[in-house]
Amino acid sequence: MFLKPSDIFYTQDSISNYFGKSTSHSDTHIGDTLDELINGTADVTSIPRIRVFCLNGKWFTPDNRRLWVFRKAEKHGILHSIPVYEISICEVDPDKFTSCNEGSSVSVRGNAGGKAWRRISKKRSKNQYQTHYSESLNGTNSDNYPETTIHSGSADYTYLAPTYNFSAPTRRSSSSLSDHSRSERPYHYTESLNGTNSDNYPETSINSGSTDYTYPAPTYTYSTPTRRSSSSLSGLCLDIRLRQPMVTHRYLWVPMV
Repeated sequence: MFLKPSDIFYTQDSISNYFGKSTSHSDTHIGDTLDELINGTADVTSIPRIRVFCLNGKWFTPDNRRLWVFRKAEKHGILHSIPVYEISICEVDPDKFTSCNEGSSVSVRGNAGGKAWRRISKKRSKNQYQTHYSESLNGTNSDNYPETTIHSGSADYTYLAPTYNFSAPTRRSSSSLSDHSRSERPYHYTESLNGTNSDNYPETSINSGSTDYTYPAPTYTYSTPTRRSSSSLSGLCLDIRLRQPMVTHRYLWVPMV
């Protein structure tokens, strides 16, 4: 009968790091035996078949060290199935049935030995990390504007760069310079900008000959900061305010000669 090593479960929680003297590969580290399978100096037939018994619809084996070798070899793509032979559960020593995780994994007591399988495992882990890192970068939203990050304690606040929208000047109807009255007075304004600006900005008018050009005030849009960390932020007081300075426009009336 042939079974996949991953379909066979352990009967113990831990195993020795080398095979016993009664085995055909006595006093050999289990990692060295795994290296022989990887390097091709040994194959499945050169390792004695493992015994299996069925319990609650699952296959278990008392040959836990050989199963460890076969499971590692299957994980690295060296083999897909192994020959086994079935025994009765009565042939298994109950004292050796010590698995507390339903036989899904086992720990090795001491250094398992071997080098080739360790290099493969390290290379596989590195490739998995690079793949995960690349997927994370591809899934990251990359906008074409910078961000400002403020670090304080255990919380990060990110403020997106403001957006500036400038409107094109509008041309008023032409009129002679004499139509303008001296009653036109310069105006003063002071605006405080908090958050997103409103439409209450005054417009700047420039007299040039007989034409008036009106330049709407620029629009400053600030995004609401997003908090990256869920932990509390103590001792940080952010008071970000942008104030429009007082601007005085004076117009000099010059009579036409």
